[in-house]
Amino acid sequence: MLVPASTRAPQGILTWSEIYRRTVDLPENCVTIVSNKMPNQIDPSEIRKRSVILDGHRTSVSLENAFWTDLKGFAANRRITVNQLITEIDRERTGNLSSAIRIYVLKQYHKPATIL
Repeated sequence: MLVPASTRAPQGILTWSEIYRRTVDLPENCVTIVSNKMPNQIDPSEIRKRSVILDGHRTSVSLENAFWTDLKGFAANRRITVNQLITEIDRERTGNLSSAIRIYVLKQYHKPATIL
């Protein structure tokens, strides 16, 4: 779909639309609607709500994709499920569960490295 160009990137910076237009030789006064994401690319700042089971009770947690990705990695490294890890975090928290998970992830990056 082609639409008139209404905004331009700063001089010297090419947008995806400009790159595409130059590739297929479209007129200068048209731009194409092209996603800035690659196929199957996940936006790390996008907030996703997921259901988890804490001590047998289903609840939902909203976190950015970056935190979900890290949480899955930490659980895999410990050979436990994400639900088990979130249950541990839940038992130690004092406030909001989503915030407690974010703090847990951040603390993992502030731990001193262990040499095996």
